[in-house]
Amino acid sequence: MPRQPSILTPKTLPTPRPTTVPIDPQILTDIESHASNLSTQITTLISSLQSRMSQITQSTLQSTTVHHQATENLCKEVTEGTEKMLNLIHAIDELTHDMEGVGSLAGQIKTLKESLDWLESIVDK
Repeated sequence: MPRQPSILTPKTLPTPRPTTVPIDPQILTDIESHASNLSTQITTLISSLQSRMSQITQSTLQSTTVHHQATENLCKEVTEGTEKMLNLIHAIDELTHDMEGVGSLAGQIKTLKESLDWLESIVDK
């Protein structure tokens, strides 16, 4: 039986390649220039981001300060309002207590008026 040819027969073996690749120096210069430009753009971007983050941080701090002051002022006003309302309730309670005798005084005045009317009617007769 004849022998089958191998795929790695001397006719099909790859030809050796050179170990060095020719590089165009202009390509290296262009790559270096692009890398330098990219580095500059990244530095500018990072600087811009830092600046904006600083502005955002400052705005957040101011917002938090305003919120804190508003909350403190609201608490103060609510406390003062509550105290004034309690003072008003206390004053009304005192007035109510003071006015308890008015009903009996009104009754006495009514009786006195009726008595005066009776006396006038006797005198006028």
